[in-house]
Amino acid sequence: MSLIERAVHERRRPATATPAIGERPPSVGNLIRPRVQTPPGQRSEISNTPVVPADRCIELDLKQLAASSHLVPRNLRSPLAREISAIKRALEPSITDAREGRPEGPLVVAVTSTNPREGKSFLSLNLGFFYLFSEARPVLLVDMDTIACGLSRSLGVADRSGLADRVPEQLQQIGDCLLQTRREPLSILPAGKLPASAADWTRRDCQQMVSVARKMAPPDGVIIIDTAPLTALPTAHLLCDYVDRALFVVGAGQTTPDQIALALAQIGNQQAVRFVLNRASIASTAAEYRYKPGD
Repeated sequence: MSLIERAVHERRRPATATPAIGERPPSVGNLIRPRVQTPPGQRSEISNTPVVPADRCIELDLKQLAASSHLVPRNLRSPLAREISAIKRALEPSITDAREGRPEGPLVVAVTSTNPREGKSFLSLNLGFFYLFSEARPVLLVDMDTIACGLSRSLGVADRSGLADRVPEQLQQIGDCLLQTRREPLSILPAGKLPASAADWTRRDCQQMVSVARKMAPPDGVIIIDTAPLTALPTAHLLCDYVDRALFVVGAGQTTPDQIALALAQIGNQQAVRFVLNRASIASTAAEYRYKPGD
């Protein structure tokens, strides 16, 4: 069965009644491990991250992020955290296989969807936060969705210069737009302030952007790229050839099988794609399952 056929088959499976990702209240937990931080304005000996001046150092509003159902250090035992952890565990073995014979370096994951409002920006941010807060790994969040700017808006940096202000002539200078949080090893490349029409990415642009981003992240880092929906801009189609994996978010009950198939048909490297079914529910039979001795 082909990738498209499997996607359409999975999409037609009956839904159940579990709440959507991000719709559960946070629970208290604290799994963050200590990490030696490099103060803003200084370069770590093992990091390639450019030196960020004081005016591009920001504070994460953890209270606001928690209120909007995002992962923060105090809710890393929540149902949402377990779901993000499951996505991460399923993702990394395939990346290891794909990297066989290739140099190691920061993990690069693109996140996309067929249509807007399927949850791709929410997943991008929370997957990055899981690596950041639960595993204390350096994270670079890249907002390539220059139409909706969802990642930038969630982080409160939508008014900052970013990728749209550098495409295509100045991609080598995207480090000038890099933001750094003061207390966490988190870097952010905002979407930018120019109109979306100014950021129509070409294949060469995508290749160059990923190459520059890899150089800005430390070897043990994680780069999460939130891209525009496949029906809006061709970014994700082009990126799949240059990232380790692409997560394709499907909104349950929202996107038709034909739309999924049409979007996938435009992706050259379909082996890089993995699906995340958002707002899906667990079958009632699974919820009713009980272990019995001898089973």
